[in-house]
Amino acid sequence: VSCQGEMKKIELQNKNLLKEKEELQASCAGLQKQNSDLQEELKNTQELQNNLESLRSNTENLELELNSLKKEKQHLKELDDCRKAELHELKAQIQNVISDKEQLDTRLKTALDHMDQLQSQVLSYEKEVENLSLMDRDKAEELEHLKEENQQLRMNRSQQKEQNKELEHCMENLKGSEAKLSLCLSPCLQDEQQQNSNLIKELEEQKGLVRVLQARKNEADEENQKLRKQNDNLLRHLSQASSPAQTSIPASELGGLLFGNPYYAAGANLGAGTADASLRKCPMCNEVFPEDIETSQYEAHVHSHLLECPFCSETFEKSNKQVFDDHMFCHDLE
Repeated sequence: VSCQGEMKKIELQNKNLLKEKEELQASCAGLQKQNSDLQEELKNTQELQNNLESLRSNTENLELELNSLKKEKQHLKELDDCRKAELHELKAQIQNVISDKEQLDTRLKTALDHMDQLQSQVLSYEKEVENLSLMDRDKAEELEHLKEENQQLRMNRSQQKEQNKELEHCMENLKGSEAKLSLCLSPCLQDEQQQNSNLIKELEEQKGLVRVLQARKNEADEENQKLRKQNDNLLRHLSQASSPAQTSIPASELGGLLFGNPYYAAGANLGAGTADASLRKCPMCNEVFPEDIETSQYEAHVHSHLLECPFCSETFEKSNKQVFDDHMFCHDLE
């Protein structure tokens, strides 16, 4: 009986121990579960802590970026202010350029108006030059006409002088024969005296005609002188209006003629031809001479083709004798 009681006690103890074991196992399982939960919570807390640290670092980075962005914003604001100032300056420059353009437009308009006025003045000057050239041509024709009249008056005057000389010679002969006739022809003396008086009257009439011709010649000379002055003034005005830089030929080169030498160009060409005398080729007939010919012979050959003016020593070609005659006529008009 005692053994059974002990067995029952042991069984009861075993049951209690099993219960305790089960309870301990259950509590151990709960503790393990709590431990796992705590480990998970620890992991979560670590993750949260890591996240927090990363967030802190991110916030610090964000703060740094924010500061840099603030600085950039300030810099951009300063740049914006500078650009606004530059834009204001550009607007002012554009306004100045527009005002300068308007001024240039006004100046261009005034310049164009002035150019139109100058063109109109040039056209008027050209018309005046044409009118002056026509007047000069008319004056030249009048001058040629007066030259012809002057030459005719000279011829008439020379003829009148010859007639006067003949009449004076006749008067001398009549006076010489008057004494002889008075001795031998006393009846015819009165008739002879009448004839002499008639001859004297005719001589006086001829002298009066000579005086009239001389007065007409003087008037023609005065009018010719006036026309020369007008012609010189017109030529001077034409030279100033058309080509102010044009130079006139000196009077010394024209041979000292009163009306100038109209064939000066021919003499100049002749002088240019004689300048090539060193070539031993005649400039007139193109005859070629040997190099050993004497200079005097070559010059004599060249001068054989020329006519020399006795007044101014200017030379002309023999083949163009009309030029030489006109040149001599110009000397006769002095």
